[in-house]
Amino acid sequence: MSAVRGFVAAVQERYGMRPVVPLEQPVEIGDIGTLGRDGTWNPVSTTRFRFGVAPDRIRSTKDGRAVWEASSGKDVSFKLYARGETSQLISNVADAKARAEITFTSSKSFVFAAKGVRLRTATEMSQLIAAIRLAYHQRDDRPEENRWYKDFVFIFAVGDADRLTAILARRAKTTVAVTGRGNVGLPSSPAKLAAGIDIGMSSNEFQGITQPKATGRLYRAYKLNPSIFREWDKEKVVEIRGLLGSAHQGEESVPSFEATFIEV
Repeated sequence: MSAVRGFVAAVQERYGMRPVVPLEQPVEIGDIGTLGRDGTWNPVSTTRFRFGVAPDRIRSTKDGRAVWEASSGKDVSFKLYARGETSQLISNVADAKARAEITFTSSKSFVFAAKGVRLRTATEMSQLIAAIRLAYHQRDDRPEENRWYKDFVFIFAVGDADRLTAILARRAKTTVAVTGRGNVGLPSSPAKLAAGIDIGMSSNEFQGITQPKATGRLYRAYKLNPSIFREWDKEKVVEIRGLLGSAHQGEESVPSFEATFIEV
């Protein structure tokens, strides 16, 4: 398991939302993409651009937990250094500021913290279901940019944070220096990374971000239930006033939300 895969899985299991990787790439409700095997988000388009509709009736709530935090476990350690105190990472006394050094012993190591998470969730999907259904039935006649493919997922909820920090190792035995901003103390645990901090020098390459007002860095997404394709393949469908109806029924019909989507 890579650091990315473990990071995405840990945050989703604990908080029900996926962190966006690449870390610097915010997302929005209605974004369409595919998911890499390690959980990376690969953007493709948006539901509005592709089909002229978007998930609707956005509900906004604030999560009751002050800080979200996760790490890969004992393979991540924090050590605090006073000003002028040297280490293997910083051997020059003149460069040795007060700092925390976070050591990742594995290439699969990661640490994450976010504070003040707010959730925005779409609650109305019927027009989108109808549009995707029509796109599926017309897939042979549509240009590439208006088709829907089975591996597509779309984002229906996003999480914004007052501050979000994530550091993912790319190599084993990586040490990263972290300092506090202003009166913020040095972080001694994953949760304390949610305060105002700066990421400094490191012994190896890593992925990292510390972002105030981190908009759209967490998300939930749906893909089409494989069974819905089998149902649609049985249909003889006509377009009726922009929606779809089964021709043999002669009436508008939109499959239920539960029958159409599964969360990824």
